[in-house]
Amino acid sequence: MTTLKMITDHGLYFANPRSFNDPLDCELAIEPDISPKKMSDLLKALYGPDREDHWHHDIASSVHYASEYGDIKVPGDARDYLMRMLADSVGSEVKKEFDTRGVLAFSASWKSVLMWSHYADEHRGICIEFDTSELPHDQLAKVRYDGDRSVKASDIYAWKLGGDEAAARRAFDTHFYSKAPDWHYEQEWRDIGDKPGDCGDYRITGIYFGYRCPYAVKVAIVKMLGSESKAALYDLYLSRDSFDLRQTEVDAGEIDALGMREPSGIETAKLIAQFDDLDAAQ
Repeated sequence: MTTLKMITDHGLYFANPRSFNDPLDCELAIEPDISPKKMSDLLKALYGPDREDHWHHDIASSVHYASEYGDIKVPGDARDYLMRMLADSVGSEVKKEFDTRGVLAFSASWKSVLMWSHYADEHRGICIEFDTSELPHDQLAKVRYDGDRSVKASDIYAWKLGGDEAAARRAFDTHFYSKAPDWHYEQEWRDIGDKPGDCGDYRITGIYFGYRCPYAVKVAIVKMLGSESKAALYDLYLSRDSFDLRQTEVDAGEIDALGMREPSGIETAKLIAQFDDLDAAQ
C-alpha cells in the first residue's frame, strides 16, 4: 500500500521505499571544474585497466566531435563541448556505483494534503510513524532544496585518484540529499543503505489512517500489529473551516472487535428496530 512519511523530534513517519516522481531526483550531473587532462585521467581510472580500450574510444570520440566546434586547445565552444562529453562519461561511471545504494524516503510533516494525494492513493493510504532514536542511522539526513545538484568533477577526482574521504562525502551528499526547490513542501529526509531495501531498522510508533482509508484496511493493520503492539493509532479527518487535516486517536481494541461485526444489512435492521422501539415507548 502506498503511504505517507514524516519525521518529528520524537519519531519518524515513513513511506515505503519508493520510485521517485521527479526524473531529476538522484539523476547524477557532473560539473566539469577540472582540466580536460584531469578529466581524461579520471575517466581512465573509473574504467580501470580491463576497459582501457573503452577509455581510448571515448577520449578519441570526444576529441573528434568537439573539434567540429573549433579548437579544443583554447577556451570556447569546442573546449566546452569536450568537457561536457567527458563529464557525461564520468557521470555514467559514478552513477553505476551510486545506483547500487538504497534510498529510504521520509518527511517531516504528516499534514501535507499534497503528500496524501501523491503518495497515499488520494487519502486512502496510511502514514507510518517510526522512531529514530533507538538504533543508529548514520546516513539519515535532511534533503536540501537549494537547487544545486551537480557533483564537482574535482571532488570525484580527489576521491577516486587521491583517496580524499571529505571529497567523497561531498559527492555523496550532493547526489543523494539534493532536490529541486519545487519539492520543498515534502520536508524530506533520507536514509541511504548499502544496497536497495537495506536501510536499517526502525520501530513503529504510530499509524495514521487517511480520512478515506477503508475500514477493512484498518482492521487488517491492527490484526497484523497484534495485541502486544504499542503503536498509537490515529484517524485523520478534514477541518470544517479550513483545508487542514486533523487527527484523533483511536482504540486498537475497538477496531479489532468491530472487525468481526455482523454483515451491515443485519446490523442496520437491528438499529432500525431499536429506533422503532424508541418511538413506541413514547
